[in-house]
Amino acid sequence: MTQTTRVRPHALTALVVADTPDALAVIQSGLPSADFEIECHRVATRLELGRALAEDRWDLVLHCGAEHITPQVAVELVRESGHDVPVLVLI
Repeated sequence: MTQTTRVRPHALTALVVADTPDALAVIQSGLPSADFEIECHRVATRLELGRALAEDRWDLVLHCGAEHITPQVAVELVRESGHDVPVLVLI
């Protein structure tokens, strides 16, 4: 008989680039959470994004149409941080 061991869920940390807390709430409610605990943090400016990338490790950056940060700038800041973090642009 084969026994299946269930892997414990682990936290996925997402840095969300969005103008409003409402955008963050929409993202959090739309992310699948069956296998992962998802911890999200919102930034709205280039300075906040740079600071968040410098201070913490992130599994994912989600760009949700922030007015003050273009997707290109977000990718540039992630590259400059030296971390290998995927950037997803949500349209």
